[in-house]
Amino acid sequence: MTDIYASALSLPQPSRVKMHLMLIVAQLGFAGFEVLARVALVSGVSPFVFAVYRNVIAFAVLAPVSYFFEKTKRPPLTLSIIGQLFILGLIGVFINQVTYFTGLSLTSATFTSAMLNSTPAFTFILAAILRFEKVRRRSIDGQAKILGTTLSVSGAILMTVYKGPALLRTTSHGEPAASIGKFNGLESFHFGSWQFGSLSLLFTCLSFATYLIIQAPLSRKYPAPLSIAAGACFFGAVDLTILAVILDRRPSIWILKTPEAYISAFYAGIIASGLVAGIQSWGVRIRRGGPVIVSAYQPLETVIVAILGFFILKETLNLGSLIGAILVILGLYLVTWGQGEEKRISALKAASAEVLPTAPLLEAANLEEMA
Repeated sequence: MTDIYASALSLPQPSRVKMHLMLIVAQLGFAGFEVLARVALVSGVSPFVFAVYRNVIAFAVLAPVSYFFEKTKRPPLTLSIIGQLFILGLIGVFINQVTYFTGLSLTSATFTSAMLNSTPAFTFILAAILRFEKVRRRSIDGQAKILGTTLSVSGAILMTVYKGPALLRTTSHGEPAASIGKFNGLESFHFGSWQFGSLSLLFTCLSFATYLIIQAPLSRKYPAPLSIAAGACFFGAVDLTILAVILDRRPSIWILKTPEAYISAFYAGIIASGLVAGIQSWGVRIRRGGPVIVSAYQPLETVIVAILGFFILKETLNLGSLIGAILVILGLYLVTWGQGEEKRISALKAASAEVLPTAPLLEAANLEEMA
């Protein structure tokens, strides 16, 4: 019985260290993407063209990798699977990245990173509504998840409606976001406010949460996560290409004019949509990990981006962003703690179930001896 409980609640130290190190690497990788993407937008690259390049490169990387590593377990493609991959590409890539790059262009890398921390909360809300997630309102883990979700969403809303005074400034005064629109095509939409960028980022969180929810049943029918990611990138790239052509038909917008733009595009495709996605998928699937552990590392990205954004991008730290980020991170900690506590209790119950069925047999044997 002791061995059962130990296996349910403890992890070998080397394996645990490896898992944590890999998840830290994933957050470092995506934080670098947000900063480099911001640099590319400042240089004049259309955010939608940048998104096309990102997903084309990601597909070029994921397609051969998924072919060789999943060819033995990947079921044949059907029209139903292709249709679901198209929906994934539309919601999880097209809508997600259009709103993401719009928000990133009109706000800042630090603000964007903090807003994206509310994605697990939105995922939890949708999962609870659709009954993918059980919420035990009278238990401490259920109350922690409810309170954490409320704090996280409140922080995201606060960051949307309140900017506040500047707390820290670099040698460059003023946000670079105000000057980006006239270079990358956003002026045709008349996007020009911090509030609209914040609203776009909220839709980014909602679209990615929806993407995670609808991906779950597809993964059961088509157990090839790398192939699913490659298919979503393919259809997302097609949709983004159509949008970019509709918005601006000049061939010149497809030319990356600076070395920074090339580096950002390849980094986005190979690291952000390749390596990071692979590590997170591995972290979710392994026995010692899971979605709770992986999502717990999301707030780390905000800290990394804030440091990089302040020193490299010369961004200003505002009071509203700071208070909102603290609420988001605190809320997410409560959500992930509640999910972890629920998982721990479930593991204890599962371990007990393997021992308790023998109790009636022992009791019957004792009665027989007494007789």
